[in-house]
Amino acid sequence: MFYSSHPVSSYPLKYPLHFTHYRTLFSLFSFHFLFSGGTSLYTLGSLWKQNKEKKGIENFVFFPPFQCKGCVFLTLFPSSFCFTFSFFLSSLLLRLTTASKAMTSLAFAPVRQTVVPIVGKNLHFPVRRIYCVGQNYESHAKEMGGKTNRTNPFFFCKPTDSLVTERDNFVSPSSTMSIRYPPITESYHHEVELVVALGPHRLNTALQEFSNLAHEEAKQVIYAYGIGLDMTCRDVQLKAKQHGHPWDLAKGPDDGVVCSPLLLAEELREAAPEVFIDGLRDERTLAQQGRIYLKVNDHIRQDGNLNCMVTPIHEIVSFLSKQVTLKPGDLIYTGTPSGVGPVRKGDVMEAGIQGLGKITVTVV
Repeated sequence: MFYSSHPVSSYPLKYPLHFTHYRTLFSLFSFHFLFSGGTSLYTLGSLWKQNKEKKGIENFVFFPPFQCKGCVFLTLFPSSFCFTFSFFLSSLLLRLTTASKAMTSLAFAPVRQTVVPIVGKNLHFPVRRIYCVGQNYESHAKEMGGKTNRTNPFFFCKPTDSLVTERDNFVSPSSTMSIRYPPITESYHHEVELVVALGPHRLNTALQEFSNLAHEEAKQVIYAYGIGLDMTCRDVQLKAKQHGHPWDLAKGPDDGVVCSPLLLAEELREAAPEVFIDGLRDERTLAQQGRIYLKVNDHIRQDGNLNCMVTPIHEIVSFLSKQVTLKPGDLIYTGTPSGVGPVRKGDVMEAGIQGLGKITVTVV
């Protein structure tokens, strides 16, 4: 019996086949189909026609096919076991050789894909890009000498491979990690943030690129939430600002971004419905409120509420989608409340968000 989950299309067989009169498993055809990229296979009608009209295929009989959930099942009754094994084997080797050449075209092995575990799913979220919103809490903007603007937020990026997470924790967002203190700074600051993970469009899963999203549509691509730390080399950042230079390195040291395991949006809503109630006590589809805090060595440093965000989550996603094309796999750090400050080697940070638990991060 042959089973395929791929679309069935016509494939021109170049060699006559001879089979014996007993039922056999047509598995080699599936190998050829697999390594041909899933686009070529005999249609059943083609087989029937060739059996009737061409002498090259003799005594080739099969039961009519049947389908189940889009899959095609085919039972064959061949007529000679002198089957052109070399044809299929050569095709298989050709495909493997081509794949091998494609791999050897790389100068060296690529960096491992950055991933974050998804709670309760035993799956990893593949991280594509990491975006951060600057000064999205009024209190933090004031302490940094800046101003907020709900309709014109600004963004920066963090290196994807600088992300630290508890890779094998599928149980809870609460987790324990360690990060390295960077050598380029004497003032390494913590910033606790709610992380929004983007996934497939809920109403159109085939849509893989998100551009110019309206505020309401932006809600459809929010996949999960997490607790994050945006670590910043503050002295490096301030010096760069003074000279009018970009401050990428201030935001992008090794281990400079932390993310807890992700909790799916619908599961957070079920576990902590109060987070989805706005100031007017109306239930919303996005996280609206909840305590967000950070302690260093058990002393509170940051203590705020998600409802103090200047630009709400869905508007952040919408504004960002007008500047770059967003895709599933993107993480967005949504800003931090006031109280940011330095940490040293040996310090232990505890960061928490209502409904998501807490993460414990040691600086080493």
